[in-house]
Amino acid sequence: MKFEDYVVVKQGNDWLIGKIKGYEFTPYKQIKKLADVKNVSSYIPLKKYLAKNKFKPTLANLLLKKIGLSSIYVLNRPSYIGEDEWDDYWWSDHCEKCGECVKDCKQSQYATVKFCPDYEEKDDR
Repeated sequence: MKFEDYVVVKQGNDWLIGKIKGYEFTPYKQIKKLADVKNVSSYIPLKKYLAKNKFKPTLANLLLKKIGLSSIYVLNRPSYIGEDEWDDYWWSDHCEKCGECVKDCKQSQYATVKFCPDYEEKDDR
């Protein structure tokens, strides 16, 4: 996951401003509440951001869990990464077999897929 701008996150009871690169959050400074952010009206929740950029809504919960945050607010801007590129990036550390497939029915990295009747290999030409 990659955001060029700073994000506002809730980690436990703390509000923090920082950056997310990969699945790592690096805090920049702590704030008391979301309203303390400059131009707070320009930030939207991660779920809304993903929906706006045509990503699957379930992705937000997976990302929050993977990064270990309660909530993420991002600048309301267009996505910096295309959906095809995002899928390749996101599924790269998930179920390897599903990452090689063109279908949308991906399984988590915790699943071991031996056989799938819907499997269609990506054409990398």
